[in-house]
Amino acid sequence: ACTTPWSGTSCSQLTLGIVNKSGYGYRQGFPYTTSWGGSVQYDSSSEQYIMLVSEYAAQCPNWGHNSAVSLATSTTPQGPYAKQYRLFGVMSHEGMLSRGDAGEWVVYFTAKKVAGTGLPATGVDD
Repeated sequence: ACTTPWSGTSCSQLTLGIVNKSGYGYRQGFPYTTSWGGSVQYDSSSEQYIMLVSEYAAQCPNWGHNSAVSLATSTTPQGPYAKQYRLFGVMSHEGMLSRGDAGEWVVYFTAKKVAGTGLPATGVDD
């Protein structure tokens, strides 16, 4: 027997519902840019849900050369999320937000080094 929402002879069919996209998630720049990989954590001090999301920078349709990590917030876990600022510049993506051992925020992400510094680009570098 399959576990809901899966069905079919080999449990390979996924039953999806209908979602009102206007009230959920992160839609900054839609339909002119694309975002992916939203990682969400609740921040009790601000009483906000914080999302790190990868998106195309400057509406460039090539994540391999022009993706950046932005920070967005919402008062509910489902959103909608509003972009606050670009956290890491081009070329960064796959941001994940977590808490460190002392309770501080920690971000794990993939990024290209900036020539001269060896560090990832900040949100204002691009």
